[in-house]
Amino acid sequence: MKKHLFHAIFALLPAVLFSQTICNPNGNVVIYSNYDGGHLLINVDVNIPNLKIGITTYEAIQVEITGPYAANVTQVVYAGYAGNNDHCNTGHNVVAIMGVPSSAASILVHPPATYSDPNGNPNIICAYNCGGTTGGCNTAEQISHFFLTQFGGSLYSHYTQYGCYYYNTPFYVSNGGNCCLIPGGLPPIAAFTASSTVICAGDCISFFDQSANNPTAWSWNLQGSTVPFSTAQNPSNICYMNPGTYPVSLTVSNGNGSNTLTQQNYIQVNANPPVPVITEVFNTLYSSASSGNQWYLNSLPIQGATGQSWVFTQNGTYHVEVTNTAGCSSMSAPHLVTTTALDHLNLQDLSVYPNPFSDRIHIRIPSGTTRQVRLMNAAGILFFDGIISQAEFALPTERLQAGLYILAVEERFFRLVKN
Repeated sequence: MKKHLFHAIFALLPAVLFSQTICNPNGNVVIYSNYDGGHLLINVDVNIPNLKIGITTYEAIQVEITGPYAANVTQVVYAGYAGNNDHCNTGHNVVAIMGVPSSAASILVHPPATYSDPNGNPNIICAYNCGGTTGGCNTAEQISHFFLTQFGGSLYSHYTQYGCYYYNTPFYVSNGGNCCLIPGGLPPIAAFTASSTVICAGDCISFFDQSANNPTAWSWNLQGSTVPFSTAQNPSNICYMNPGTYPVSLTVSNGNGSNTLTQQNYIQVNANPPVPVITEVFNTLYSSASSGNQWYLNSLPIQGATGQSWVFTQNGTYHVEVTNTAGCSSMSAPHLVTTTALDHLNLQDLSVYPNPFSDRIHIRIPSGTTRQVRLMNAAGILFFDGIISQAEFALPTERLQAGLYILAVEERFFRLVKN
């Protein structure tokens, strides 16, 4: 009779003594603890990325994860005595975790406490109040230390009570808990991210420390990079020059201990394509790469110029950039194009004018000689092909469209512009 009265009194404690509390609104660890176990229905109604849930009870408990953001839960750990007394009349006397993949759920039976407290049990077995007597269970500090050591991250909320959790009384994560006691002596938990993990040879990236519990020293092992070791908290301008996959390791420490995280094959460095070479033939530029080309004029990309060749119509500095299927690129050396723009092209035995031209191109050759003359546009379409013998020949061009043309007189070529 006394035990049932004791249970009834403690079942009322959360409503009477405790107010709902969010320990850290940016936290990602939620804890529930009691003595009697029961059926704990957790409604994840807050969008907390990488949410981790810890549960401690003395007797068996059925844990069910539900709610609009249940998919955010990445880990659920039960740590307690896991007794087989069904004080709560659930019809179950074993611990079960439902609503998350089995790979995300763990059941630890009275594991060693990670925080030594003379007021608490040396093993994690149960907890039912925030401070005060423990009745052989654990202190709230031991519970928070254990799960924060397991998970990393920081404490969002901890709800504790003595009596049963009941299925018809869901616990909404948004309501928080009633206990924010955290011991000061937590060792760090190493975690990190990178600005990018898939890069091209020669790219430089940054690494960011995401470790929990306030580390004071950092040791990075950045194999394969230009800075293989660093003690900066957030190393930057870390360059990878050679293709391959590389591990990253971070060791963090503070006055309470150290922790190391190594992620194998964390950085993937893809090879760049061979540097393309530009060849100029008459009015056309050719790339040595058969695909993946983008042509540039004066450092600006030419819209639609993505083929292996490009017929130029302007003077300037040309480049071609080649991109492979991995998204890595190489740029050619600059190629200077200069088109003669004098109004009269004079050679010792040949004269062509005007340039630019409109309705006539005049060709002057020595008297008593002949020359083969051909006129084509920038696309290579032939408009005139014949033999001239008069000393001054006028080639009619009024029907031609404006643009760049190539005039071939025997083996000599002239770039002419039609207005």
